[in-house]
Amino acid sequence: MMNPDDHIRAVPVPGTDLYEVYTSPLMGRVLDRAANDPRMAQLHMAFEATDDDAEQELLLSEMARRMEQLGRLESLT
Repeated sequence: MMNPDDHIRAVPVPGTDLYEVYTSPLMGRVLDRAANDPRMAQLHMAFEATDDDAEQELLLSEMARRMEQLGRLESLT
């Protein structure tokens, strides 16, 4: 399984509350896949449409699972 800690790095921007996020080439491809994935879009829309904390937590878990699937697919190519 792909460990995101090996592929994502967040660096604080001095003097702000912002972070710059750097990704490995592999993680960049996974994020590109996710941006064009119909299932991920469906989950994101459902997340945005609800205010229920429990439902949002469930949707975030599903989004994480989908990212893992997309990561496995990308690592095979």
